[in-house]
Amino acid sequence: MPKYIMFNTVNSDGVGDFSHLADIIKKLRADPKFNDVEFLPIVHFHDGGSDANYVRIAQQLEDMNIPFLYGKKKDHEQYILDPAVQKQLNDADQALIISYDSISAKYMPYLKPGIPIKSIMEHDSCNVTVVMNGGFDDSLGLERSGVKIDNIPQIKPDDAWDIMMKHDPAFASQLLANTTSPDFATLHAQNIFVPAYFNKYEDFNSFVHFIGANPSVSQEKNIVMSVSGKGCEIDDETLMPLLKTSSIKRIELFTPDNETPEILDANPAGTK
Repeated sequence: MPKYIMFNTVNSDGVGDFSHLADIIKKLRADPKFNDVEFLPIVHFHDGGSDANYVRIAQQLEDMNIPFLYGKKKDHEQYILDPAVQKQLNDADQALIISYDSISAKYMPYLKPGIPIKSIMEHDSCNVTVVMNGGFDDSLGLERSGVKIDNIPQIKPDDAWDIMMKHDPAFASQLLANTTSPDFATLHAQNIFVPAYFNKYEDFNSFVHFIGANPSVSQEKNIVMSVSGKGCEIDDETLMPLLKTSSIKRIELFTPDNETPEILDANPAGTK
């Protein structure tokens, strides 16, 4: 039976990296061409991640009903010493690196020389090590193949709110408080909610400018953005001058440590 090793690191900013791995495994296992393939995910959970996410991913791996290696750095340092794990690696016919990787280098020496190694990273990034060793490199980014794109059914606003209340009621309550909305109906009627992840602050600033400059965005509603990632800073020197002629009147910045928002005035004649 062919065996595929699938390396994946879950960064400390969420579970998106693992979601890429899980979706790809699900898709491959549903394809009859891979019926006789044994998949072995080797998942490294970053030491800075939350305990809740650690447990959540462990359960998802269990639900796959396939062998896996999962843990933090110290766990993988022990796994690699196990002769049974070394044999699993040596028996592999192919290795794939999915989304984000900080673990495969520890295991690579135990793979058979010459087996295919394929890297499918996120953010249109390139795995230089794989390329230099003759492997296949692609990306989850749209500028290249966009290898993971699927049809997702639209969720009605009321259903989305119910999901949010179920999984993170504290965030839902904070959302109502920050928008001075007594209930979800008011929140939905007066605001456009945009949950977002930005890896670069330039992308965040460009998106804010796009919202302010785009005439097709509702002029009657405020924009509520819940942002995470490394790039959630406002660039006063470049962004704020652009917003002087936009439909954005002001920006209110809330942070987990500050319930009173920082106010940034943009265009006095703006509506949002």
